[in-house]
Amino acid sequence: TARASPALSVYDGDLSAVAVPVIAAAPGTASPAPPVSPTQIQAWAKCPHGYFVQYLLGVKPVEEPDRKIRIDPRERGNVQHDALDAFHRDVIEGRLAQPTEHGWTTAHRDALLAHFDAGCDRAERPGRTGRPAMWASERERLRADLVAWLEGDGEIARSHRATVIASERAFPEGVQGDASIDDPSAEAVLRTIVLVLTDGREVPMQGKVDRLDRRGDGT
Repeated sequence: TARASPALSVYDGDLSAVAVPVIAAAPGTASPAPPVSPTQIQAWAKCPHGYFVQYLLGVKPVEEPDRKIRIDPRERGNVQHDALDAFHRDVIEGRLAQPTEHGWTTAHRDALLAHFDAGCDRAERPGRTGRPAMWASERERLRADLVAWLEGDGEIARSHRATVIASERAFPEGVQGDASIDDPSAEAVLRTIVLVLTDGREVPMQGKVDRLDRRGDGT
């Protein structure tokens, strides 16, 4: 009805009444820009119109699991990401040992793959993994990726004598009061992530760090 009327409305492209958030503000601005996530910036750089539709208009895609041929990249990433987070929390909370002088062990691999299998089962139940035949091969590929990651990460942990001290560390919210981080300098780094543009404007960042390690030298 609004589009058919002679009046200019939001349905014709008049968005002057829509509050558009400021992504970057000049230093010392009275109303600094709110924190933005790296994912949002990536979405804007990849497709400004997609950013506009998703983050400004708030349009969300309608999921239709029964029409999926294969698991989508986001869901695939979630399965691996959740398995790694659960694995790291097992290490942080003492259910699994920290990396040894040989890196990660067979016990660590078994625990990681158990979390992965549980995550795959959760994704399968609502039909988010696509056709069974496609998912079977994709699941094996993701499993192999995790095993390869564990081997490479174990070598890094061994060479740096590293221990895992945090998983999915939010910044800047949730920095204080977390017993997993006892190094004040680590908290300061997480609390002050600001991207300074070439014209001097500042973009405060927010998000989560997948994992934080402490090396044998204390860094």
